[in-house]
Amino acid sequence: MCDRGSLARQKMKMDMPLFKKIIDNASEIGVPEVKLNRFGEPLLHPLLIDMIRYTKEKDIPRVYFTTNGTLLNEALSREIITSGIDSITISLDGVDLKHMKK
Repeated sequence: MCDRGSLARQKMKMDMPLFKKIIDNASEIGVPEVKLNRFGEPLLHPLLIDMIRYTKEKDIPRVYFTTNGTLLNEALSREIITSGIDSITISLDGVDLKHMKK
């Protein structure tokens, strides 16, 4: 499902100064929502909670992300809930072999 593996460009994590610059600009022009992922699993980013909080502090009305959920545990889930996140989509991909045609 994730197309990160097909990227030709270097895989990196966004640092906080660049993130803040982008969010500051987005806030100034009235961007209504920010999705905190595109290529890769957002729960792998060590600053995800800080990024959510910063975005909400800048009065962006809607902050959300999509995850496969495999890294969620009780502690991280509580942090995300209290971060100010507006919504999370958990994307699942699976198959039931009993219903596949032979």
